[in-house]
Amino acid sequence: MTTSVGIEQLERSPATVIDRALEAAREMLGLDVVYARGLTTEGRARIGAYVGVPVITSHGEHGSLCALGMRADGPLGEREVSFLGVLAQLIGEQLERERQHQERLHFAFREALIAALEARDGYTGEHSQAVVDLAVAAGVRMGLGRNDLEDLETIALLHDVGKLGISDAVLRKPGPLDPAEWDEMRRHVIAGAEIVEAMPALSHLAPAIRASHERWDGTGYPDGLTGPEIPIASRIVFVCDAYNAMVSDRPYRSALGEDIARTELQRCAGSQFCPDSVEAVLEELRCS
Repeated sequence: MTTSVGIEQLERSPATVIDRALEAAREMLGLDVVYARGLTTEGRARIGAYVGVPVITSHGEHGSLCALGMRADGPLGEREVSFLGVLAQLIGEQLERERQHQERLHFAFREALIAALEARDGYTGEHSQAVVDLAVAAGVRMGLGRNDLEDLETIALLHDVGKLGISDAVLRKPGPLDPAEWDEMRRHVIAGAEIVEAMPALSHLAPAIRASHERWDGTGYPDGLTGPEIPIASRIVFVCDAYNAMVSDRPYRSALGEDIARTELQRCAGSQFCPDSVEAVLEELRCS
């Protein structure tokens, strides 16, 4: 979308115009772009001196502190580098404290939700842990990085958390669900996403929770996402969820054999399930 800015607007709100221009430049260049005043001579940009130091946390570099000057012979030098280094260290330590605090919140929120889910429905709690173990192992086989694996673990644990809002009559019904009851059951992914989104430490996982029952061919719910539109964690969890459900006893049927369940995953790869996720899960099952 193109934004038109008139002369009167430009004169009234130069900061807003600059912010918009910087945002567009960052998006187009894929780089951080900043605006600095006082670094021009006779209408032309002039940078005579530059110093920069990295801001480092235990997860690696977080960014840089930089200083610019117009004169090539100073005033930037060892004094400025030393000062920026101390400041960068302080910033890195504060960022690390904040990260650790967020991780503690993340863990506390997650464990509280799991405890509530297990108290509500023992099968769902046990089922979620089984899905976690298989999903993380499959994620490793698919080459997911550490952060993605951590998110995958939490998504697998909480993929059914929306069932906290499902009525007992539906959740514990001993027989097959009728169409109206299925409609209620399908809403659990929306409810789960809303629960997770309300918690700052977990909110970034809400889209994957919502998409945990989307099918590769677009016939899933609630949004009818297809193929790569579905978050990769959701694709993995969906396969592991289906496998564990098939090999578990349910109120309305006995468990299927493992061979039957594996055959069903293979049969539905490319329609119901992401083919790569099925391959990783089956390979893990063969090796376990």
